Amino acid sequence: MTTKVLSGGNGYHTAAQVAEYAVSEGLHCSDVAVVTGYDGWCPWGLTIAPYLALDKGLALVVAADQVPAETAPLLVGWANDIRKVDFSGPSPYACESVKLLLGITGLPSGSNFARVATGARSVEVCWLEQKLTDLSHRRGAVDGVFDKKTYQAVIAFQKWEGLGRDGVMDGIDWERLLSASRPKPKHILLGTWIEVNRARQVLLYCRNGVVVRTLPASTGSPRVGIATPAGTYTITRENTWERVRYKPLYVRKRGVLAIHGYPRVPPYPASHGCMRIQIWDMDDLHALVPVGTRVYIY
Repeated sequence: MTTKVLSGGNGYHTAAQVAEYAVSEGLHCSDVAVVTGYDGWCPWGLTIAPYLALDKGLALVVAADQVPAETAPLLVGWANDIRKVDFSGPSPYACESVKLLLGITGLPSGSNFARVATGARSVEVCWLEQKLTDLSHRRGAVDGVFDKKTYQAVIAFQKWEGLGRDGVMDGIDWERLLSASRPKPKHILLGTWIEVNRARQVLLYCRNGVVVRTLPASTGSPRVGIATPAGTYTITRENTWERVRYKPLYVRKRGVLAIHGYPRVPPYPASHGCMRIQIWDMDDLHALVPVGTRVYIY
């Protein structure tokens, strides 16, 4: 018999390490036992974990009223593999949090979603990030931290769904997110192309008939320049040396109409005519879109 000693900074960390080790040994987290424990004192949770691991299961040790922040991303990542959950002792709120992280598609019974905004750290944010990623609105780590990228992903979601564009998840936003589906492109083609929806103020990066990324954008405004002209275009040239417009992708052989990164991308038309997106989104898009890519603006 081989003994493996695992010890974390507290009971939560140790339980997570036991679960990770079981999976690293080729076991599957098809069964999860959720038991109540307290920081630094959860012997029953740590005792049950190895036995569950032998039966291809995991023990999730939670405080009486919450899921540990360190555990939430792990649970989200294993959601597709988990087929059964047993609860022993946690409060109804903790049970609903686990259901939420496992991707329950309907509103959990007895659960009211909290209002979350920039700076929040919670189970709800963790689930929100995963859902926005699945819908094409977000890329990045699912870590339960509502940062500036999560904020912009919420803006993209709100734009597409026709909701208020404030970057805050509350009431109707949660209800709409639970039933939302991935955006669909206006054109169905093979290969890659870009669509810019001026009414919704989003840019769609599409591949083989599917929207891969939905990015918040800000198109041209007559108040400061011209409205971004509708039409069918092609990426004609690019550069990486401009200082004001970040990594522009030009859509005309002559002129300066382009898709580019910019430090400020409000949720409404605000550019002089070009199509602004976030700097980090432009880094991704610039690497994905070669010269010759078709662009549809409507």
